[in-house]
Amino acid sequence: MPLPTLGDFKEHVNITTDDQDGELSAILDAAVDVAEGVVGALRPVDVEETHTEVNSDVLVLRRTPVDSVESVISQYAWDTAAAAYAAENYTVDAAAGLLRARSGRRFRGDVTVTYRAGSSSVSSAVRLAILVIAANLQETQRGAQSLPMQGGQDVDTDGSAAYAPGMPVRAEILLAPYARGPRVA
Repeated sequence: MPLPTLGDFKEHVNITTDDQDGELSAILDAAVDVAEGVVGALRPVDVEETHTEVNSDVLVLRRTPVDSVESVISQYAWDTAAAAYAAENYTVDAAAGLLRARSGRRFRGDVTVTYRAGSSSVSSAVRLAILVIAANLQETQRGAQSLPMQGGQDVDTDGSAAYAPGMPVRAEILLAPYARGPRVA
């Protein structure tokens, strides 16, 4: 499924006018940012990152999921010429962001990788979590007129949530299966 649009968000919060579209778009963008902080890149983005003083058979790319690798360039500290390698010479674990040479060759020196992170589609649970987060942001923007929620408190106000204070519990539950694990680089 695609990321939620402004129209989807307005339908979710029952807004039919266009006079708040600028503010609602900003809120929806912020909700996508929050979800990306939990699950990784949701919007496709081009990334160029350099790993310094590498001596390993695997690189851990910083943005996941990895959609495609464009180029890999190695530069040794003692060499003024950089060596460029074709992207097809590498395999990547898209979800974990692990890049390996098909030949088993080790990465050495400074390695610059250009790649595309993100995804063109998201699960229905992540999509709904974004709408829940956006609705929560929009509701708190309107003031302190809290409405009772069926089933008790829906927002973590004491900071005990695994992700962030103020994260709606429903969004946490929806994002939990897609959350990135700890990363070691």
